[in-house]
Amino acid sequence: TGIPSPAGAGLALVPMMVQFHFGLDTKIPVSFMLVYVALVGLGMASRIPTFSLKRISVRTESALPIMLLAGLVIASLVTEPWLTLCGIGAVYVASVPISIVAHYRLRTKTSA
Repeated sequence: TGIPSPAGAGLALVPMMVQFHFGLDTKIPVSFMLVYVALVGLGMASRIPTFSLKRISVRTESALPIMLLAGLVIASLVTEPWLTLCGIGAVYVASVPISIVAHYRLRTKTSA
Protein backbone atom coordinates (compact mmCIF):
# COMPACT_ATOMS: atom_id res chain seq x y z
CA THR A 1 0.00 0.00 0.00
CA GLY A 2 1.18 3.48 -0.77
CA ILE A 3 3.89 4.56 -3.17
CA PRO A 4 7.19 2.82 -2.33
CA SER A 5 10.05 5.11 -1.28
CA PRO A 6 12.21 4.62 -4.42
CA ALA A 7 9.23 5.34 -6.68
CA GLY A 8 8.28 8.36 -4.56
CA ALA A 9 11.81 9.72 -4.84
CA GLY A 10 11.72 9.28 -8.60
CA LEU A 11 8.32 10.94 -8.86
CA ALA A 12 9.54 13.88 -6.76
CA LEU A 13 12.35 14.42 -9.29
CA VAL A 14 10.14 14.35 -12.42
CA PRO A 15 9.80 18.16 -12.73
CA MET A 16 13.58 18.50 -12.59
CA MET A 17 14.01 15.76 -15.21
CA VAL A 18 11.55 17.56 -17.51
CA GLN A 19 13.62 20.73 -17.14
CA PHE A 20 16.83 18.83 -17.97
CA HIS A 21 15.35 17.13 -21.03
CA PHE A 22 13.79 20.22 -22.57
CA GLY A 23 16.61 22.55 -21.50
CA LEU A 24 14.30 25.01 -19.78
CA ASP A 25 16.07 27.96 -18.22
CA THR A 26 13.08 29.06 -16.18
CA LYS A 27 12.76 28.10 -12.54
CA ILE A 28 9.91 25.89 -11.40
CA PRO A 29 7.62 27.95 -9.15
CA VAL A 30 8.11 27.14 -5.48
CA SER A 31 4.35 26.95 -4.90
CA PHE A 32 4.00 24.28 -7.62
CA MET A 33 6.85 22.22 -6.17
CA LEU A 34 5.41 22.53 -2.67
CA VAL A 35 2.04 21.15 -3.78
CA TYR A 36 3.61 18.51 -6.07
CA VAL A 37 6.02 17.12 -3.46
CA ALA A 38 3.26 17.21 -0.82
CA LEU A 39 1.03 15.12 -3.12
CA VAL A 40 3.85 12.63 -3.72
CA GLY A 41 4.46 12.46 0.04
CA LEU A 42 0.77 11.89 0.71
CA GLY A 43 0.81 9.12 -1.87
CA MET A 44 3.73 7.51 -0.08
CA ALA A 45 1.96 7.68 3.30
CA SER A 46 -1.44 6.65 1.94
CA ARG A 47 -3.14 3.27 1.93
CA ILE A 48 -3.55 3.33 -1.86
CA PRO A 49 -2.92 -0.17 -3.23
CA THR A 50 -0.07 -0.17 -5.75
CA PHE A 51 1.51 -2.94 -7.79
CA SER A 52 4.57 -4.57 -6.27
CA LEU A 53 7.34 -5.87 -8.51
CA LYS A 54 8.10 -8.48 -5.84
CA ARG A 55 4.80 -10.24 -6.51
CA ILE A 56 4.99 -10.35 -10.30
CA SER A 57 5.61 -13.78 -11.76
CA VAL A 58 6.58 -14.15 -15.40
CA ARG A 59 5.20 -17.03 -17.41
CA THR A 60 7.64 -18.83 -19.69
CA GLU A 61 5.91 -17.70 -22.89
CA SER A 62 6.11 -14.06 -21.72
CA ALA A 63 9.83 -14.12 -20.90
CA LEU A 64 11.12 -13.14 -24.36
CA PRO A 65 8.82 -10.10 -24.87
CA ILE A 66 9.60 -8.88 -21.35
CA MET A 67 13.34 -9.24 -21.91
CA LEU A 68 13.04 -7.34 -25.22
CA LEU A 69 11.08 -4.58 -23.48
CA ALA A 70 13.70 -4.42 -20.71
CA GLY A 71 16.43 -4.13 -23.36
CA LEU A 72 14.58 -1.27 -25.04
CA VAL A 73 14.15 0.54 -21.73
CA ILE A 74 17.86 0.12 -20.94
CA ALA A 75 18.85 1.33 -24.42
CA SER A 76 16.58 4.35 -24.10
CA LEU A 77 18.03 5.09 -20.65
CA VAL A 78 21.45 5.28 -22.28
CA THR A 79 20.35 7.46 -25.22
CA GLU A 80 17.61 9.64 -23.66
CA PRO A 81 17.88 9.28 -19.86
CA TRP A 82 15.70 12.21 -18.77
CA LEU A 83 12.89 11.48 -21.21
CA THR A 84 12.97 7.77 -20.33
CA LEU A 85 12.83 8.45 -16.60
CA CYS A 86 9.91 10.83 -17.13
CA GLY A 87 8.18 8.12 -19.17
CA ILE A 88 8.76 5.54 -16.45
CA GLY A 89 7.26 7.97 -13.93
CA ALA A 90 4.24 8.56 -16.18
CA VAL A 91 3.70 4.83 -16.62
CA TYR A 92 3.91 4.34 -12.86
CA VAL A 93 1.38 7.11 -12.16
CA ALA A 94 -0.92 5.68 -14.85
CA SER A 95 -0.69 2.24 -13.21
CA VAL A 96 -2.02 3.50 -9.86
CA PRO A 97 -5.70 3.69 -10.93
CA ILE A 98 -5.33 0.28 -12.58
CA SER A 99 -3.91 -1.19 -9.37
CA ILE A 100 -6.76 0.28 -7.34
CA VAL A 101 -9.36 -1.31 -9.63
CA ALA A 102 -7.48 -4.63 -9.63
CA HIS A 103 -7.23 -4.56 -5.84
CA TYR A 104 -10.95 -4.02 -5.32
CA ARG A 105 -11.88 -6.65 -7.95
CA LEU A 106 -9.64 -9.18 -6.20
CA ARG A 107 -11.02 -8.16 -2.83
CA THR A 108 -14.65 -8.61 -3.90
CA LYS A 109 -13.83 -11.90 -5.64
CA THR A 110 -12.20 -13.37 -2.52
CA SER A 111 -14.95 -12.16 -0.19
CA ALA A 112 -17.73 -13.66 -2.35
